[in-house]
Amino acid sequence: KTELSKIVQKVRKGLKEDLKKLVDFASRNSHVDASYKLVCHEIMNETKSKNPKVRLHMMYAVLHLTRETTKKRNYRMRLAQRFEKLLVPNFARVVNGHASDSSQALHEDQLEKLSRVLAKWREIRVF
Repeated sequence: KTELSKIVQKVRKGLKEDLKKLVDFASRNSHVDASYKLVCHEIMNETKSKNPKVRLHMMYAVLHLTRETTKKRNYRMRLAQRFEKLLVPNFARVVNGHASDSSQALHEDQLEKLSRVLAKWREIRVF
């Protein structure tokens, strides 16, 4: 597994220090033109999880990446644009999981947390 894959696997568990490692990785690699695409791809793969907690943790990851990564070379903006392109059409899946299994939907407390993430995105004008 790549360093990025290992970090994202840890982010699945929702620990703040792992979010910081993800942001550090993204900022450290911002000089590589395609790195923002790799970061987005890894996160978006995890939004397909059947586990609602994992999907929520990935939304925290998107928030942290779009708020905390370096602004050099428009890296943060490119991340936000890529996430918007990939996340917006798939947002219902993030909230509801796979349509055939209602047990995969975010629970009420998780929806409240997601609502706070959305409010932060509006506040910092990410999407």
